[in-house]
Amino acid sequence: MENKKMRAFSYQEDGEGGLCFLGAEADEFQMNWAEGHKSWGTIICPQGICATVKRRLLPEGQLEERYCFENVSRFPIFFQKTEVGIYTTFPDDYEEPKRCLTERCHTHIFCGGAGSYVMALRMGGRPPHLGLLLTEGSLGAYSVERNPQSESNDRGDFILHPQLPPLAPGEKTEIAWELFWFEDRKEFEAYRIRRGQVPALQMRQCVYFPGETVEFDLLVGENVRDGQLTALCNDRPVQMQEEDREGVRCIRCRYPAQEPGEYRIQIRAAGREIQALSYVSPDLHELVRSRCRFIARKQQYRGRIQAYQIFGRMEYLSGAKEQIRLLELFHG
Repeated sequence: MENKKMRAFSYQEDGEGGLCFLGAEADEFQMNWAEGHKSWGTIICPQGICATVKRRLLPEGQLEERYCFENVSRFPIFFQKTEVGIYTTFPDDYEEPKRCLTERCHTHIFCGGAGSYVMALRMGGRPPHLGLLLTEGSLGAYSVERNPQSESNDRGDFILHPQLPPLAPGEKTEIAWELFWFEDRKEFEAYRIRRGQVPALQMRQCVYFPGETVEFDLLVGENVRDGQLTALCNDRPVQMQEEDREGVRCIRCRYPAQEPGEYRIQIRAAGREIQALSYVSPDLHELVRSRCRFIARKQQYRGRIQAYQIFGRMEYLSGAKEQIRLLELFHG
């Protein structure tokens, strides 16, 4: 992307704080990266909170969005996990093939506290692609608001959920992120390291078996303030080893995967926290035996109609059995 105009933003606000168009200035396809059922930047928040957004272009051409939340009530306000949300309506849906290749994207979202990001890749693979990097505050989760009529052809509107501290009357808090264009995954990762306010977390993998080692890397860029850096897994210290990786400070982290279950990773740096999850699966042979036992005991129907119930969740089984009973009555 040598053309600087390819990295320049073109956007149009809707007069209510949202975006109705977001694109690259010189994109020949004029793809709208903010196309959804709701406007990009629509805010969900509880009563008593006044939310505003400000946008500005940064010297290097990025588009910064800064969201401010103020308690305008007379009482302290505490937030539940997904009570506050911001619509980021990346167009991740399927229409006719030609339009998909040039005007739709695959959206990869990581809500991991201070290290959160979004990597949106145009489906046809042709740059520019759109990245979002959190620079202030924390994101704890994301959700999707879907139109049932679209079925699986549309992932829906993505909603990012900030982690906000309790606010006393008159108190404010902010989160901010940068939107930027990039050419490929390698450039995206380089940008995360260069511009990130916290180390860039890179997971080797997310699923392990007992006896293996949970491994991840922390790549520390120039914007990360000096200070103590700690890494915990299930609240226990992680073995850390520092090395140089092509001129970048890299901290390799290792933790033994001993018991099956969820492994919570917490990285604390510069007064902020990054969060991630790994999963240690039961031994493969035991996992297969357990699944086969479940199928034989719970999903094999032994009535007059020999049927296999394709429901893996317990709450669906009673409904499936009732459907089969009705089929037996129908067939006599």
